[in-house]
Order: sequence, then structure tokens, then C-alpha cells
Amino acid sequence: MHFPLPLLEDVFDAVGESEAQIFSVLDLFSGFWQVPMDPDSKHKAAFVTHHGVYQWKKLPFGLMNAPASFQLVMAEVLRGLNWKHALVYVDDILILSKNFQDHLDHLQDVFHRLRTANMRLKPSKCDFAAQKVTYLGHVITKDGVQADPSKTEAISQFPCPRDVSTLRGFLGLCNYYRRFVHGFAKIAAPLNNLLKKDVPFTWSKQCEDAFESLKHALTTPPILAYPSMSKPFIVSTDASGSAIGYILGQRDSCNRERVIAYGDDLLTKWKRNGLYQKESALLLLKQFSHSVRT
Repeated sequence: MHFPLPLLEDVFDAVGESEAQIFSVLDLFSGFWQVPMDPDSKHKAAFVTHHGVYQWKKLPFGLMNAPASFQLVMAEVLRGLNWKHALVYVDDILILSKNFQDHLDHLQDVFHRLRTANMRLKPSKCDFAAQKVTYLGHVITKDGVQADPSKTEAISQFPCPRDVSTLRGFLGLCNYYRRFVHGFAKIAAPLNNLLKKDVPFTWSKQCEDAFESLKHALTTPPILAYPSMSKPFIVSTDASGSAIGYILGQRDSCNRERVIAYGDDLLTKWKRNGLYQKESALLLLKQFSHSVRT
């Protein structure tokens, strides 16, 4: 099963394109366990205990293809609604509307589909008809998207890494929100270098500075605007001997320049051998398509 999960950039761009003012977030109650296992596949998820061999009747968590399989199920359940006034990422559903009456209709549409598929929600994790909601670790409003403060708080409280495993966990948290940090790759370079094979884990002052800089940047993240295909884009690029970066923006209705995304990359050895003037073009070819949904 290779059904793809949506890209976060596509999800947030779709929110912007909808021009939604009101949002609801729905969470399925143990979503995977609401999907029956195919009889011919049950033996593939069998497990052994001292009481004997057991097979799952419902889709278990932990199977390699479980997220893709569940995403396919939800795409079928919400066919015709998904990417229109509902967005689904595995078991998390976002409903978006321009006004309250439309929102009631959209909720009714989604509820009808879920009821027909015999799927249940977890009320305690649902949020209805709000102007600001938390979805996929981000805070979504009509004005833009921001990193969820409860998630970035975990980054701010992260202890100083003492081994590769802990450092990899920290960088994993940070990478999820890298589009909110200008110059992320350059800042994180000393830390990523410690993850390389045969590089001894030596926590230098340079590493400490990078660690603290990332924590500070991610505990004060900006609100990123949604891109509009009807307006011109503003692209600012910069390059150094070791990294290239860009800021993608647009002007809003008040003629204020708003940032849509930050992006950057470290230059590998072969890239550094190229002409300096070509470095910014190289970045645009690699990164620009990831910031704007086409």
C-alpha cells in the first residue's frame, strides 16, 4: 500500500485558498480500530503470546502501511468533500467554511459520511465552529498558520543533549517547524554535523549556541500567511559559502509584506564549487515548489 499522506504545505495552502473564517476539528475515536482487517491479511499481523497465537480483527497501530491504508479509507469516506470544505490527515479532520451557516451545512455533510461509514468521533478532542483551532501541531486562523505553543514549549524545555540519540530527537522536533525559522539549516549545521558517521560526539560552544538559537527561534515563531495565486509573490534570496536561503512573501490587503515561508539548505561540496551567482537559482529550483501548492 503506497497511498500518500498529504503534505503539510498542501494542507495549509488549501486552508488559505478556501478563505475560511470558521473552523472545526474532528478526531476519530481510536480511528485505526474502526477499520476491519481484510481476512486475507490477518495472518500478517499475527502475534504470539504464552496463551497462543492471535490475529487482529481491526487495523492495529504500528503496521508499516497502517497510516497509508487509513488515509485511503478516509479519502473514500469523504470523497467529494475532501480538499473542498474538509481536509483529512489520517484520523484528524479539519472542516473550514466562510460563514457560520455554510459551516453548519459542511458539518452535517461530514457527519452524514462518518455515520454512513459507522465511524465514531472522540468528543473531548473535537473543537467546533471556532475562529482559531489547533490542527496537526499548528494553530490555524483566517490570518495564517503558527506553530502550536504547547509543542514549541516542549522544545524550549528540552534538556541539553548528551548523546546522538537525544540530539536526533531534538532535531526531529525542530525540523517539523523549520519553515518558521529563517536560516534554519545554517543555524542547525553544527548539530547536524554531530549526527554524521564517525564524528565523535563533542558538545562544543558552537553546538551550545546553535541549540539555544533554535530553542529561542521556535518559542517565538511568526504567523505565516497563506499564499494567494492571484497576487504577485515576493522572493528574497541570499547565499553564503556554506548555505543558501530564501524568504517567500506577499503583500496583504493593507499593503503590508507578509512572510509565507522561510527555506534554506546547506551547500554540499559540489554545490560550493559552482559560481556564487548561481546559488540562489539553485535554491529556488529545489525549495520554491515546496512552499507553494500548484
